[in-house]
Amino acid sequence: MGETLLVPARMINEVVYCPRLAYLEWVQGEFAHSADTVEGRTAHRTVDRSRPAGLKSRSVSKAVAAPLPIEPTEEADPERPHILRSLKLESTALRLVAVVDLCELEGDRAVPVDTKKGASCSGEAWEADQVQLCAQCLLLEAQGYKAPVAVAYYLEERRRVEVPIDRPLIERTLRARDQLLAMEASRRIPEPLPDDPRCVRCSLNGICLPDETRALRGEPEESSPAPALPEPAAPVVEMWRPAIRRLVPARPETVPLYVLSPGSQVKKKEECLDVWSPGEGSHTVRLLELDSVNLLGPVQLTAQAQAALMRAQIPICHFTHGGWFTGMTTGLGMANVDLRRAQYRAADDPAHSLRLAQEFIRGKVKNQRTLLRRSLGETATLDLRRLQLLLKALPRTRDLNHVLGLEGAAARIWFRRLPEVLESTRSDKELLTNFSTRNRRPPLDPVNAMLSYGYGILVKELSVILERAGFDSRLGFMHRPRGGRPALALDLMEEFRPLVVDSVVLGLVARGEIDSGDFLRCGDAVSLTQPGRRKVLSAYERRLDTLIQHPVFGYTISYRRVLDVQARLLGRHLLGEVESYTSFTTR
Repeated sequence: MGETLLVPARMINEVVYCPRLAYLEWVQGEFAHSADTVEGRTAHRTVDRSRPAGLKSRSVSKAVAAPLPIEPTEEADPERPHILRSLKLESTALRLVAVVDLCELEGDRAVPVDTKKGASCSGEAWEADQVQLCAQCLLLEAQGYKAPVAVAYYLEERRRVEVPIDRPLIERTLRARDQLLAMEASRRIPEPLPDDPRCVRCSLNGICLPDETRALRGEPEESSPAPALPEPAAPVVEMWRPAIRRLVPARPETVPLYVLSPGSQVKKKEECLDVWSPGEGSHTVRLLELDSVNLLGPVQLTAQAQAALMRAQIPICHFTHGGWFTGMTTGLGMANVDLRRAQYRAADDPAHSLRLAQEFIRGKVKNQRTLLRRSLGETATLDLRRLQLLLKALPRTRDLNHVLGLEGAAARIWFRRLPEVLESTRSDKELLTNFSTRNRRPPLDPVNAMLSYGYGILVKELSVILERAGFDSRLGFMHRPRGGRPALALDLMEEFRPLVVDSVVLGLVARGEIDSGDFLRCGDAVSLTQPGRRKVLSAYERRLDTLIQHPVFGYTISYRRVLDVQARLLGRHLLGEVESYTSFTTR
């Protein structure tokens, strides 16, 4: 027999608040922290720890005929109710499961108390909170208690709000439960809320992308957004439609950690990582601040630190000393199997794979053409026309080999002119020695060494983002799967090669931040020294932190946020919410 699916009471709350949010969290296994969720988790942790002396928590997983016993370690006060904390309840008959923050017991009467971070609704409990508490009361009654009332405790007001459990509330709760079960059975995501104020504070707005999804469908805006606060200056890009709400911070709140020095050690220290490097000493980084941990070369990571990172769903990325991305260690938090199924179906469909490959390469060639026009202007007119002809030919391609042929032709034009672009910014003849075109495995000149190192870091970045979004980064649409190759990350990287890595190399040379002393030669091969790698990484991180106006949505976000938005939009396309995927291009 199959396992009976139980609906968490917390999801009863979410589906009443927003069905799409409930689907993303419960069915697809998506979750993201925001300032509100971190504050709420801290508040619940405080509640759990403030247990009165002499009382133990109880966990109940089966229905019992009599009320639960309490086992105080010292004599309880007969004039005060017994208190149970973090009480787990479940019922296969009700198809519900819940963890009650606090339960007050007096004889056969039980009152669940749920702690809420915010404020009440004008002195009343919010409807979403009411149904969650009602589910808890139903579970308590299934254990043999009487639970005619529940309490929502709102921390912001320090107010206890009683919720009477009547027949209409019970019916609303059971309808919400049935709605969740129906959503899970159908595997169809609910529609995004139209211009709803609830989206602004939602921790999953960067995953849900409600306004972006509606915009790509061409749906009209139902109301005009409030004027945005002034943004830092950003590059100008062409606008496809009026600006919509930017529901996420312009820059992510977490950052990657790079550990480069050979012999470094990374250990767990409470809710932090302690990083010790030879000659540099130790420094501490909080887990909540980390997007990923990147280990380059011979670096030691303790088992305790690895376990903590996996629990926190923070990927551990492994590189060779020279910067070759070799793999990633992750936890088991992602459950978005629907997206992977859609990805596999699309990859097995030659026509669908061709359309996606055309769009990836369209973005790459258009961005190469933009950089070439900005750098060389009229002196590159002939090559600019050739790139434009390649762009016009892309939609007429009939197979992936033809697409790859056009991509190769565009790459030859770009790299043939790149030495001229570099020489126009700085005349360091020694640094530019032997650079005439793209070469790798191994790089034969300093410019190609920087390009290879940068592409390795960028493919890591996209692998982390794609895995977090629920993709299988090893299965691509243009790059075919092969052992040790994150094919989908390589696909999505195409449109960002010129904008991120090539621009980083151009900037390093133009500003004189790197010179021939930052490279090593071994035979014909050229590689970066340790200081040289740090310079490239620093410039790469600055580039990802650069703010730019999104060409489709009009709001200003960083390149790192753009990478995440593009991955999420690819997922929205594969799941059928938007008709096509649009690559990211600047003007």
